[in-house]
Amino acid sequence: MPYCLTRVVFFLFLCCYLIFNGCSDFYYDREYVHESAAKEVVQDRKPVQTGPLLFPETFVDIGEENGNISYTFLFKNNGNELVDNFQLSASCGCTTVKLEPETVAPNKEGKIVLFIDQSASGQGDHLYSVQVDFKVDNKPFQVVLYLQSHNKSEILFNPKDIYIETYSDGVVTRYIKLINFRRKNFSVQNIVTASSWITCQQVPETSTDNTEIGVTLFEVNVDMSKIPDGNQESVIALLTNDEEFSQFTLPVTIKKLPQIHGIPDKIRLTKLQEDSLYVGKTTIRHCEGKPMAITDIELTPQSHLKKYTIEHDEQKNSYLINVFIDAKDILTSPNMQLTFKIINPCQRNYSIPLICP
Repeated sequence: MPYCLTRVVFFLFLCCYLIFNGCSDFYYDREYVHESAAKEVVQDRKPVQTGPLLFPETFVDIGEENGNISYTFLFKNNGNELVDNFQLSASCGCTTVKLEPETVAPNKEGKIVLFIDQSASGQGDHLYSVQVDFKVDNKPFQVVLYLQSHNKSEILFNPKDIYIETYSDGVVTRYIKLINFRRKNFSVQNIVTASSWITCQQVPETSTDNTEIGVTLFEVNVDMSKIPDGNQESVIALLTNDEEFSQFTLPVTIKKLPQIHGIPDKIRLTKLQEDSLYVGKTTIRHCEGKPMAITDIELTPQSHLKKYTIEHDEQKNSYLINVFIDAKDILTSPNMQLTFKIINPCQRNYSIPLICP
């Protein structure tokens, strides 16, 4: 090959090499600078004033958090005008954003609440963000809120517990997901509930539209008719064929609110003037305004019941019960109770002590 042709080939090869490596370094540098800038932004934890709104924090690292996340960013309107045209944009579909209130007056505070479903994110560090846009006098303003978390769980429940607050006497149903982030599969061999009013069963894959890999769906039913009013706690245990994760426990908390209002712990008797009778009364109504009936009113022992009246207010759907007791009966038997049955449509029996002065 002639010497001049060799020099041309070498020159072309050198140019191609430099162009290729130069472009690679250029794109690498751009990526590096972009990543560094992002870290610098999220690590700046100083208060941010955007237009009239002051955000005490725009970045928070909540550390290790498994399951769902809820976090609230606060802000204050330091301006002289109302701010009401907010637009909130989350960085991913797993983040739901709520603004409270939707209109923020001058010198008033507002809050932006983030609800994040980490089950869709997998393990490791995750950075979620919400872009907040608003206008004041047609001038646009923008601020970005960041939340960082570390999802450590290899296997988790979504939701991580069951909480039910209801007036219902029927069966309340909830669904939970058992999410396996590992490559190793396992199966649930048995389900044990600590209380007779809870049942739990695995939902067959063929009966749902769930196509998520590593996700098992369970249906939890709570029979509220077997639970008294007040707070109850229990657990559900899932037993698996995996030696490392042989058992999972899911806490269950129930807050059953009384359907009937006005049922007192006791009824105090007061003496009527110029009479030998004592009177006690209570007003009972259904919390949801549903129809109800009061039957089988008795006083134990029965011989002490001088008289009783029931007054029904149809507009308020309430009942006023008046009980009249003879003074002689009070002296002979101080331990008296008023018993009655309420049908609404479930039947419940009540027994209330009568307290003498």
